[in-house]
Amino acid sequence: MKRVFFILVAVLNVNLFAQIRDGIYQFDNQRILKSIDLENHYSVYGVKAIQDIVKTSSGNAVKITNGTFIDPENSLLLSIKNDGTISSPENTTIKGAYKKGNFSYYGFYEENNQTIHIICSGKLTGYSKKELASKAFNGEYHTTDSGTNRKQIVTVKNGLYSWKYEDEKDDDFRGWPCIIQADGSFSYSMEYTVRSIFENISNSIITSKTLNSGQLNPNGNISLKVLTTNTGSGDFGSGEPVFYSAAKASNEISQQSDPEIYISAGKKKTAVSLSSDKIDYPEWYTEELEITEGYYKACAYKKGGIDGNATQKIAELTALSQISAYIGTNIQINSTATVSSDSTDTEKYLYKTMDKIISRKIDYELCNLQKNENQGITFVQIEVKRDLDSRMNLK
Repeated sequence: MKRVFFILVAVLNVNLFAQIRDGIYQFDNQRILKSIDLENHYSVYGVKAIQDIVKTSSGNAVKITNGTFIDPENSLLLSIKNDGTISSPENTTIKGAYKKGNFSYYGFYEENNQTIHIICSGKLTGYSKKELASKAFNGEYHTTDSGTNRKQIVTVKNGLYSWKYEDEKDDDFRGWPCIIQADGSFSYSMEYTVRSIFENISNSIITSKTLNSGQLNPNGNISLKVLTTNTGSGDFGSGEPVFYSAAKASNEISQQSDPEIYISAGKKKTAVSLSSDKIDYPEWYTEELEITEGYYKACAYKKGGIDGNATQKIAELTALSQISAYIGTNIQINSTATVSSDSTDTEKYLYKTMDKIISRKIDYELCNLQKNENQGITFVQIEVKRDLDSRMNLK
């Protein structure tokens, strides 16, 4: 089987990339998760809909070894090459780039028989040992969750903070380790927005934001404040801050609680790669974008199980999503979007960049179509003219 690969150099200057060093990094990011299937379902009835989940998080830690690290949110293994390109050994649809601390990637996976489109951008900030809390704070601390009244084990090791329930269950939430500054202070946040927007019909946007700030104290205690704010449809509002105090119980750290091991191993996988080596691809099919001076070309496929025309349409929308994601993530990575306070809204927020692109009518042509009846898969290749770049004020 012939597979064609193209190097993405049309927009990104590889001379600006540099090899990323091993070490502990703070991982601040914005991401969009969208169901291609659901949006196509509404389009059949003439309704333009956006249904997605927008997540923003900051303060979490990742460990980079030989250019690879695990995305805390989805446990996806990511690899940064010396030329700055990002890929995943676990999912060949993942494409992205890294430049001057900024990164972005996009791709697809299957969850509950639906095609989920992920777009993620953010910043990786490296920390030296002297910038992290010293080993004097290392140990396990005990506290009690005031909401559930369950006991928690807090672990501090070499500038990393993590926690879990003492009687941890398989389906329990377990926060990803966060960075502790040299002065013992730490903070991390998560913002979660669910958007259901039906053009000219109704809009529903619900956001939950949690801010955590704490301090390691010389007396061997930890103080922590947690504030949760909910806004959107329904009766929501700001809650009262919740305060925790944890006391050091031991200088020893169990392997099960070690945050360094946790960020190296990742959490359990909940989604599967959209790609598979067992699929019989057409000769013209490639998982790389083809980019020339005049056009973009992208391929995609969709497994059957629904109406044949709908299956083809979803495949076409999946291919189109690759092109829009490539454009959007390039806008993000070529700005200081996640850290600049004076950036425009479009530059600062990934979802606004993507909304702006999607609001433009993107025409495309179907170049290739093949239906594998034995495997129940529809393959497509589409082409989009690059006049979209000028309409989006892209360079």
